Amino acid sequence: MMGMPTRCLGYGAIALLLVLTGCGRDDTPSARDGSADHGGASGTGAAAGTKGAGGTGAGGTAGAAGTGAGGAAGTTGAAGAGGAAGTTGAAGVAGAAGTTGSAGTTGSAGTTGSAGTTGSAGTTGSAGTTGAAGAAGATGAAGGAGAGGGAGAAGTTGGAGAGGSCGVSSGWHALGAPQNVSPTAGAGFPSIALLPDGSPVISWNEGNAIYIRMWQPAGCDGAWVDMGLHIWGFVSTLLVTPAGQTVIAVISSAQDTLTVESWDGTAFQPLGNSFTSQGYVLGPPAIAVDSTGELSVAWVDGTGPLATNIQVARWDGASWTALSAPQGVLSAYVISQAGRLVSIAVTPSGQPVVAWPTTSRATLVARFVSGTTWTKLGTAPATFSGAGEDNGPIVRINAAGDIFLASMTTGGPGANYHVGAARFTGAAWQALGGPLIQAGSAQDYDMTIGLDGLPIVADTEASGSSDQMFTYRWTGASWQTPAPAGTAGTYVHEPVLAVDPSGRLVAAWIERTVVSGAVGINAVSVARLEP
Repeated sequence: MMGMPTRCLGYGAIALLLVLTGCGRDDTPSARDGSADHGGASGTGAAAGTKGAGGTGAGGTAGAAGTGAGGAAGTTGAAGAGGAAGTTGAAGVAGAAGTTGSAGTTGSAGTTGSAGTTGSAGTTGSAGTTGAAGAAGATGAAGGAGAGGGAGAAGTTGGAGAGGSCGVSSGWHALGAPQNVSPTAGAGFPSIALLPDGSPVISWNEGNAIYIRMWQPAGCDGAWVDMGLHIWGFVSTLLVTPAGQTVIAVISSAQDTLTVESWDGTAFQPLGNSFTSQGYVLGPPAIAVDSTGELSVAWVDGTGPLATNIQVARWDGASWTALSAPQGVLSAYVISQAGRLVSIAVTPSGQPVVAWPTTSRATLVARFVSGTTWTKLGTAPATFSGAGEDNGPIVRINAAGDIFLASMTTGGPGANYHVGAARFTGAAWQALGGPLIQAGSAQDYDMTIGLDGLPIVADTEASGSSDQMFTYRWTGASWQTPAPAGTAGTYVHEPVLAVDPSGRLVAAWIERTVVSGAVGINAVSVARLEP
């Protein structure tokens, strides 16, 4: 067995890392059309009878009936000579009453104005640099008032059009420039985790310092912002809890102490006690969280190169509890190789599962039972080493409890190394498709779980003097291969993966590039895969 290798600092780490209608009708009828009622005109009385000649004077003729009021009584005829007095003229017949004027017709109610047309929704903002939201539809004009009717209600205001999509085409898109601090110290051991809004947080080491930065979106772009000062250390692994708390596990510069720290908004603060070596250097840590927010951390420890083992502890919110005995999980050795040696995931019921390479190219996967007891999960596919890889097997668990494993399954003299994946059926490991290989011999690799609960694997592959990173997505029946994320270069290594809330894959890796005017310095590149 060998101790921790002294390879350059670009080693892999685990990423855990949206009518009112009018009531104004005039209920009072309009003015009557007919005039007010009137009686007929008064009848005119008959003229007085003429003086009777000798005889009786005839009575005055009755007044004709007036059409209005009764005629006046006839004047009494004067007595004829010797004749009897003339008879009093009968009263004129009363004129018939004038006809009552008919009632004026009631003005018909004015028709209620129809409701104003609803304003149509604003047109969706066209994709642009910042895809502005479409303007709100204009408010429908109020219906005009009908004659005597109430005004129609105003049309509803059209909703604002949806915002544009920033005009981003499908494929990989870099988030800012490659990240590096020192013009002379190369970056290594990248780690990635995503905040609840999908913004990445990354960490890496340069020399004896760990740097942590957060992507701060601004419109359709953004910038990397430091999360406090650097932390002195050799290697780290990031995680964001379901509550959005950023946590980092750090191996000290001397590789003899492990500390888990939490971001308080200003700086990283230790969570409980640190873990110290039993006498040998500590290997890169792995960290996981369950649905309740409880953290589990795993690391390589031991008393010497021939006595290294896996240690695990769990944080309950107040203190750490050891889940492994001093001799380690399953009391099994860890084969010495470069980079990440142990990975960890947690089942939906909160049981940690760890995977690591052991002797004779075997892969051990174990699930926590209770106390410090663990049980081995079947006979996992072999883990080959010797391809210059910076990690051992990767274990991941989906929300349904399915356990997946990625490992370097093939290698040997004259053969290309490649990564394979498998699923634990409950009794045995079942291979998922065939070898994952595109351009050449595989080197480093990582695995995450998509929103569909299926694994996504990334590896870096070497072909001649050129390296490239490829990703593979399991559909349930076969592997799909999106375009490579990294530009082919002389050094593309240590991929780490995460999936954002919308299902987009986010990757970070080490790439040898020009940073701050220096040539050939390793830096952390980050990109997001747009569908």
